[in-house]
Amino acid sequence: GESIYGTRGGLVAPRHWGVTTQKGKRLFVHILNLQEEMLFLPLEEKKIRAVKWFAGGEELPFTPVSGGILLQTGLLGEAVDHVVEIQLR
Repeated sequence: GESIYGTRGGLVAPRHWGVTTQKGKRLFVHILNLQEEMLFLPLEEKKIRAVKWFAGGEELPFTPVSGGILLQTGLLGEAVDHVVEIQLR
């Protein structure tokens, strides 16, 4: 609910793997269909404070790369929507 209700479209346009929503400086990445163990997000020039799984709050490893960041999601389970919360500065 919190990652959808009261949000607006996120910084990243809808992609084949899912969508993003945003509320203030919190960007929610909804991963609906990812076959890889990594996900590139084009967040060029955005400063990242923290990246974590929304459910559970465990930190998620990421690497700054040219044009954005690379999330290291690992293999995802059977859930319909895996949500990552990115806290922007």
